[in-house]
Amino acid sequence: MWTWPYVPSFARSFVWGAAILALFPGNFLSSILMDKLFWKSGLSLTAMSVAGMPVLVAMNAALWFGVIGALRRLLGRRSY
Repeated sequence: MWTWPYVPSFARSFVWGAAILALFPGNFLSSILMDKLFWKSGLSLTAMSVAGMPVLVAMNAALWFGVIGALRRLLGRRSY
């Protein structure tokens, strides 16, 4: 998010598309959590953005580790 102005213009659509596909579920969940926790707290938008980055990373990491773990369990039970 903070590096968006520095991304070359030819790569912006690829970066945006990759973020939508790879990070959307975690971004959506973290936005809901940040809204519930900090919206009426009196923090500025910049402070909420800074506080939200670790939440965003943690939600995406937990989501993808869960997906990878579920896939490993499903694929590991096959007998060839």
